Amino acid sequence: MRVFRCLVCGDPYLGKNKPTNCPFCGAHQNLFVLVHEYKENKDLSTEKSRANLEQALEIEISNAQFYRAAMEIGDDEPTKQMFRALAKVEAEHGSTICKWLKVDKPAALSETGTANDTALANVEESKKREERASGFYTQAAGEAMEKGVAWFFRALAEVERDHLELDKQAVARLTIMG
Repeated sequence: MRVFRCLVCGDPYLGKNKPTNCPFCGAHQNLFVLVHEYKENKDLSTEKSRANLEQALEIEISNAQFYRAAMEIGDDEPTKQMFRALAKVEAEHGSTICKWLKVDKPAALSETGTANDTALANVEESKKREERASGFYTQAAGEAMEKGVAWFFRALAEVERDHLELDKQAVARLTIMG
């Protein structure tokens, strides 16, 4: 058994091997290091990066709230559980962004928002949200002057693209069922 640490969210993971994805924030396996190799790099020196991180926090709050509401809609258990997991991941992203900004985690990150009336409509909404997030994070990575901020935004964009794959699978499953 070894102790690994996620370079994105900083959370520890116990296991013989690195996980395929971080169970907390969804980061890919290559973003895990042994705990003694972990080095935090949260250099935030430009107003543009600060503004982009603040906008990213708003995106993650909105998405976490939406997913909490969406997990209550419909009778398709796989979709409900997908939304449950996505709510946790988006909240973890928000929490990590708060660490970058050196601000307290807002209560809104734990609140439930509103969702559509059907699971399929919620998956379609999820797809739009994930496309917006991925696009914004890719843009923010390009705008960042700080190497660590650019890296962080690229890692988030990668995770959001993974979420789009989940949405595609859910649409296929729900379309077949419907």
